[in-house]
Amino acid sequence: VYNSKVLRSTAGSVFHIPIIQYLRNDDISSKRLAGQLKAEGYTVYAAHPRGETSCFEEPFEGKSVIVIGNEANGVSSEMLLSCDRLLTIPMPGKAESLNASVAAALMIYEKRRRNL
Repeated sequence: VYNSKVLRSTAGSVFHIPIIQYLRNDDISSKRLAGQLKAEGYTVYAAHPRGETSCFEEPFEGKSVIVIGNEANGVSSEMLLSCDRLLTIPMPGKAESLNASVAAALMIYEKRRRNL
């Protein structure tokens, strides 16, 4: 998240939104992390190609966390099971997925747009 190229590409936005970088080898399990966020009143969403709802149809009411997996492996199975909702980004054509940063940008923008 704090790589110099990543920081430059965000044009400073990275310092204005809360980001949790979770790595699978962290001490806290994804189930426990999701549980803590839910206990604080967050709805936990995961971007997933086979999500049950389009991110453009989700109301995103209240506090939200958007989980984005890495491009090689996606979101872990444990985290997927811990999320409240799996959201998809509908894409025409035969593309299977988007770059992780593009998926994050679309979902964050949609969350923000809904809550203006």
